[in-house]
Parts: sequence; C-alpha cells; structure tokens
Amino acid sequence: MAKTLDLIDMFPTNLKDMARNDFEKAYSQLSDKNDIHLKTIEDKVYTYFNSLKIPDSPNLYDYLILSLRKKDLIATFNWDPFLTQSYSRLHSEGVCNLPECAFLHGNVSMGVCLKHNIKVSHKNKCPKCGKILHQQNLSIQ
Repeated sequence: MAKTLDLIDMFPTNLKDMARNDFEKAYSQLSDKNDIHLKTIEDKVYTYFNSLKIPDSPNLYDYLILSLRKKDLIATFNWDPFLTQSYSRLHSEGVCNLPECAFLHGNVSMGVCLKHNIKVSHKNKCPKCGKILHQQNLSIQ
C-alpha cells in the first residue's frame, strides 16, 4: 500500500522499511505518535480505495452475497467499495433478502448520520432527517 500510493517518505526513517512490508503496522505506530502526516496518508488511502470499481460481470462479491440469507451477516475489515457496489447492484436488480453487512474498520462507500447513528451509502442522505451524511472515517489500525 505504501509503495503503491507513494507514502514511504511520509514515514519517519525508523518506520520506512516497515511501511514497505506491513503498511497497517507502520501506520498504527505512526498513529500512536499522532504524526503530522496522518491526515495526508488517510486522505490518499481514502482516495485510492474510493476510486476502485468492480466489473459489471458477476464476481466473487456477487456470489458471496447471493450465497447468504437475510438473517446472515457479512463482517468485513475491507475499506474497498467492492462489497457495497455489488450489494447495491444486486438490490437495484430486485434481489431480495440480502444479508446484513458490517464494516468493522469503516468503508469508503459508507456514510453515517451522527444524530441517528445510521450508516448507509455515502451518496445518500439520512432517511430520518434528510441531512447529508458524514464520511465514515477509515480505521486503518
């Protein structure tokens, strides 16, 4: 991740090798120090993941969702939007009884209404108050 997004130089010298091999661990140590580069790193990671798109053809995410029932739960640590894109596509095509999804470390395609604690696609507004949703922070640690 750090190499892909050209983030290595934002890490102090003692964490650069770790950032090359284990981005999450290096980021966690940087976060503990409340480093000045944290916001820039988070913004670049968010922008990268938010730019990803699933193919139009059936894929692993579609098969995963379709293999489960409404009473099932998909709990994920992934920040990428693939699960939500697939879920949204299946829902718009009339697929019913989809499983619940929980994004344990946040997700770039989810927003939250802080007043009502509702998490939905960041492109929507809160279904209760109609206010624009806050972007859900990524928990990189």
